[in-house]
Amino acid sequence: MVYVSILTFISKLSTLILLFVYINQTTDYYLMGLIYGVPSLTTMIFSYFIMKRYGFKFVQVSWEDLKEELSFGKDMFLSNIVGTFYTTLNPIILTLIAGPYATGIYSTCEKIIGVLNSMTNAVSQAVYPIVCQKINENPYFKMKKYMVPISFLFFGWFPPFILIISLVINFNSEWILEIVNGSDVPNGQISLLKIMIFIPFAISLGHLLGIQSLLPLNERVSVRNSIFKGAVLNLILGTSGTIIFGVIGMGISVLICEIVVALSMFFYLVRYFKENKWNKIITSLN
Repeated sequence: MVYVSILTFISKLSTLILLFVYINQTTDYYLMGLIYGVPSLTTMIFSYFIMKRYGFKFVQVSWEDLKEELSFGKDMFLSNIVGTFYTTLNPIILTLIAGPYATGIYSTCEKIIGVLNSMTNAVSQAVYPIVCQKINENPYFKMKKYMVPISFLFFGWFPPFILIISLVINFNSEWILEIVNGSDVPNGQISLLKIMIFIPFAISLGHLLGIQSLLPLNERVSVRNSIFKGAVLNLILGTSGTIIFGVIGMGISVLICEIVVALSMFFYLVRYFKENKWNKIITSLN
């Protein structure tokens, strides 16, 4: 993991430096593929030699093992596919209904909230192995008279942290967009960012309730169902919202979608408590 962290950091840093050095005007767009590709290719080559140094070898996976892994991970596979599908579908819906200008406005805001989402993913990945280990020992910890999932102890601080950052960006939306755009802010983009900036907070709640709580409890189907509900709602609200309100409607629909996903995971988690150890815990506390 140390090598993975170092190589990933170097790759991302190299990409950032190359972007600033070689992308200076609109005609430099053809270099983007090389700028993103070369550091990744270099990282892959270094990784291969590190593997050889420690004696790791590629082995052929049997069909039986492959079938077993696909069967075990089908719920998360479908969740990732559906999640990726409905997030990448939004710009297409915007382009078809509101035009490329609205898509450009939306994509800029999406890149800004993407920074916060990448923070959530990084912290969630770092905490997840610890939560899985601790949840096998004891799924709950006691807080006054209540028993709380152990995941809240390790990741519960992060959603409030994201909320604080979102509020700061919300109050400084115009200034941030001026820096990102490098020119005057388009009409409506400030309002759009003020709405969309709370999407990372809803996503972090989804990580807390789903990735950090339901998954370690082997409730993969609950996570899948929550994401499916969000995808269907996003398609309906995103299309209708864009038709009625334009790009602002799309921003609102995505926020509602992520809130619904988090709420669905919350209700699934409460149901798990009630069906499993919750009654026993309440009895022991009394």
